[in-house]
Amino acid sequence: MKFVKANSYEIVRFIVIQIGLSIFGLVLTMACHTMNPGLLLPVSIFSIGFYLFLVYSVAWENGSKDKIRVDSGRLADRRGKGFLVMLLAQTPYLFLVSLMLIGAILAELGALAVGSGIFTFPYLLVNFLTSVYLGTMRALVGSFGANYLLSAAVHAALAIPAILVAGLGYYLGASGIRILAARTTRPPRANRK
Repeated sequence: MKFVKANSYEIVRFIVIQIGLSIFGLVLTMACHTMNPGLLLPVSIFSIGFYLFLVYSVAWENGSKDKIRVDSGRLADRRGKGFLVMLLAQTPYLFLVSLMLIGAILAELGALAVGSGIFTFPYLLVNFLTSVYLGTMRALVGSFGANYLLSAAVHAALAIPAILVAGLGYYLGASGIRILAARTTRPPRANRK
């Protein structure tokens, strides 16, 4: 609980990024679906890349800030912190996926009315939260139809890229490693005339 309290700002920041990019992905998906369905896959790939870039940037920034405190001895070195922070940020999403899975299992066991009832509401929220992936899922998987278990499994797997990218970004930030070079528009102060 102490970890959650100490990192609540970062956790909420990742949740806000996911919700914001969900709206972005939903708008792009709806626009492409109505105007030119052939653009759905490339636009979805762009949305996913943009989402993962934002996750990486925030995680790298968090890691680089913690590096300063680790170097000064004010914080213990925890290079895997990015994985845990993003996992905690994904907890509401994973809870909804768990409800989907419970509904899918009940539907498979014969309680279709109860199972689909439990499955439907979380499914709508999860589809909103993963709308950056909608075009890619439509292109690669198509429609899930009544295959509730496949839908729950695919949606559970969609949390993995963000967790991995956040972990990698934090690790690289805490190590002081940059993948993208910093661009400066002006030379440093000492070289200016």
